[in-house]
Amino acid sequence: MAKRKEFSRRSALIGGGVAVGAIALAGGGFYAGTLFNENQGSVNGKTGEPEVIRSKNGQLVVDIVATRTLTEIAGQKVETFTYNGSLPGPTWVAKPGDKISVNFTNNLGESTNLHAHGLHISPEGNSDNVMLEIKAGEKFAYEYQLGADHPTGTSWYHPHLHGQAANQLFAGLYGAIIVEDDGAVEANRERVLVISDIDFDDNGRILQPGMMALMMGREGERILVNGQETPEFETEIGALERWRIVNACSSRYLHLHFAGAQIQVLGLDAQPHPKPVDTDELILAPGNRADVLAQLGTKPVEITFDSIVHPDTMTAPTVGRKIATFKPTGATAAMVAGLIAPLTALPSLTEAKLAAKRKFTLAMPDMMSGMGAMHGSGNMGGMNHSSGDMNMDGMFTINGEAFNHLKVNTKVALGSVEEWTIVNTSNMNHPFHLHVWPMQVVSVNGEPVKNPVWQDVVDVRYQSETVVRINFEKFKGKTMYHCHILDHEDQGMMGIIEAV
Repeated sequence: MAKRKEFSRRSALIGGGVAVGAIALAGGGFYAGTLFNENQGSVNGKTGEPEVIRSKNGQLVVDIVATRTLTEIAGQKVETFTYNGSLPGPTWVAKPGDKISVNFTNNLGESTNLHAHGLHISPEGNSDNVMLEIKAGEKFAYEYQLGADHPTGTSWYHPHLHGQAANQLFAGLYGAIIVEDDGAVEANRERVLVISDIDFDDNGRILQPGMMALMMGREGERILVNGQETPEFETEIGALERWRIVNACSSRYLHLHFAGAQIQVLGLDAQPHPKPVDTDELILAPGNRADVLAQLGTKPVEITFDSIVHPDTMTAPTVGRKIATFKPTGATAAMVAGLIAPLTALPSLTEAKLAAKRKFTLAMPDMMSGMGAMHGSGNMGGMNHSSGDMNMDGMFTINGEAFNHLKVNTKVALGSVEEWTIVNTSNMNHPFHLHVWPMQVVSVNGEPVKNPVWQDVVDVRYQSETVVRINFEKFKGKTMYHCHILDHEDQGMMGIIEAV
């Protein structure tokens, strides 16, 4: 085994004392920019779905290698970043009470780290500590301990290194995590549907964002489902399928429609609903997940996408764009029960005693001032991520401050319940994400939510405010809250929270 390696000064500053006790191991060097492995674990194809790695006897052990991979997308070899050579990465399946051990190797040729988005676990040490920096060629041992009462549902994993989160996610680093509810749902088939987007040139190189994309959040021209463009999935006739849908786009909102299927939503963001919700559409902000039952019939089912319009929208809206098709085969599905037992939802906080009320104001430059700032700096043509040209640090803020890795912005008391009013002063929506602790949405623009739901990414519409309540239970330590348009996060719309 390699010797333990000391953290760099930057790592130490970001992690502070939190990183003490984590295991950083020196690994073989990888000098990037030139080496791309052929995709050995592609899920491309008619029925492609990610590899599943399942826990046994209370343990889930996964070996994850972040690497540069030539992945075939729409018939073209594309220089992607992947986990284990697959787009998306493997799906991890665990149960409440399990320990998840992740043996992580960074072969990207640049620094990265890992965030277990949606898991209610410690943010300290070598658990879900996004303040760590795993350098090129290093290995790291993450360990996530799930509580016996951990909520069941769909989470996901992706990089979270400040300044590089959007670049690395957009290039292909994402995968699903499922915490199972044994025996509660009976379906003919379960599918993981990871939706992402990407842009690349004729040579298969990922396109870098210009000023407009950084301002609005980059959105790739190609929308992928499980790494494929407009895939076709085969189904049985009349099947009842359970779909775990992940919005893994770095910035794109997904307004989804399901022509030809009856949809029941079992839960959002790894938090079950008290009872299923019938719908024919879903709106998923970047980072949101939905756990649904889809009753299929005898005809093909199409999932289509509409864009979300806001005052700063610079392009014509997209309506009815097909992103996936489900085609019934000659076999008829066996009858199944669907939801057998109620899924365990978190108790409501509407009557909880509040320890504090806080306001968080999300702000960004308007389009004209942003363009003027970039023009003044001479950076209008694009962005060089390696040199850091054309960043807008300090222009994307929460409560008037851009992210500072040396400053704790918010301290909360462990075990307390707080009410947060999240105010959006801009002309575009911002998906607000809090690590570790889920948020119960209480009201939007002063209107109470009839059936409050739990989410870890809450859409805060333009020129509006949303009120949430949070139970800061179980885990102390430092972590983040931020806009999940990752270009906004990378440019400063993020703060550090500490539970003490």
